[in-house]
Amino acid sequence: MKHVAQRSHSHRRWWLLGVIVGIIVALGGLFWYQQTKSTNPRPQTMHFVALGDSLTQGIGYADDHTGYLPALSSQLKQDYRVTLKTHNFGIGGLRSDQIDERIKTNQEEQQAIRRAQLIAITAGGNDLLQSLQSNITVDDDQKLVQKLKPAKATYEARLTRLLSRLKQLNPKAQIYLFGFYNPVYVYFANATAITRAVNDWTAVNKTVAQKTARVTYVDINNVLSRGQFTSKKAQDKLVKEGQKASTSLRNPESADAIIQATQSGEKNHYLSQHDHFHPNQRGYTLMARQLASAVAKVNHWTTK
Repeated sequence: MKHVAQRSHSHRRWWLLGVIVGIIVALGGLFWYQQTKSTNPRPQTMHFVALGDSLTQGIGYADDHTGYLPALSSQLKQDYRVTLKTHNFGIGGLRSDQIDERIKTNQEEQQAIRRAQLIAITAGGNDLLQSLQSNITVDDDQKLVQKLKPAKATYEARLTRLLSRLKQLNPKAQIYLFGFYNPVYVYFANATAITRAVNDWTAVNKTVAQKTARVTYVDINNVLSRGQFTSKKAQDKLVKEGQKASTSLRNPESADAIIQATQSGEKNHYLSQHDHFHPNQRGYTLMARQLASAVAKVNHWTTK
C-alpha cells in the first residue's frame, strides 16, 4: 500500500508539473502572438483621391489612364503597412476653375473626398498654357511677365478657392499639391520666357500650399523638366543646342509641332514619345516617387 501511495503521489506531482509547463507554454505563445500582432499590425486601408487634369488622368502613358497611382500604391505598400484604395478623377484639359466646378457639382467626387485620408491634385497647367497661348505675339520676355501677372493672380485665387472647397468637404484629409514642369526644356533650354513662366506659376502652388493648413507641396519641376540631363555640363550643352532654335518661342504647343517635325522619339527620357508633353511610365513613376517622399515626411505610418 505504501508503494501504491508513493506512485500515486508521484503521478500527481508529474501531472501538476505538466499542467504548469503547459500553462507556461500557453502564456509564452500568447505573449509571442501579442508581440507579433503589435509589431506587425494589419495593413491600414487608406482612401486616396486623385483630382486634376491630364497629369492625374494619366495621359501619355500607354493610353491606360492610370498615371502615377499604380506606382504610388506599390511603393507605399512596399514601405509601409498601408494599402491604398484609390479614386482617380483626373480629366485632361481642365483648368483649375473647372476642377473646382466638378467638385462643386459631382456627388461621386464629393463622397470620395469626404472619405479620403489623402488627396492629391495636379492643377494649373492648363491655366498657364491658355495664358501663354493668348500672349503668343508678345516677343519680349519682360513684357510677357507683365502680361501674365493678371492671369497668375487669377489662377492663385482659383487655386485658393479650390483648396478651400476641399477643406470644407474634408477638413482632416492631408492634401498634396503638385507643381509644374517645362515639357520643352531639353529642346529649348534657352527659351527663358517659358522657363520663367513655369517657375513663376510653380511658385504660386508652393506659396499657396505653404500658407494653407494640411497642404503639402510636391515639386516635380527639375526632375521632369531636365529629365536625364542632371549635371551642369549636360545642361550647358542643352543651352548651346537650344540657341539654334527660336529664342522667342512662347507656346509649348508650337514647340511640340517643331519637335514632332524634327525629332524621332523623345529626347527627355521621362516624357512620352507620342506627344512630347506628358510623362511616360518612367515619368509617372518619378511623380509617384516625389509624392511618396512628401507623404513620408507628413505621415508617421508603421514601416515594414
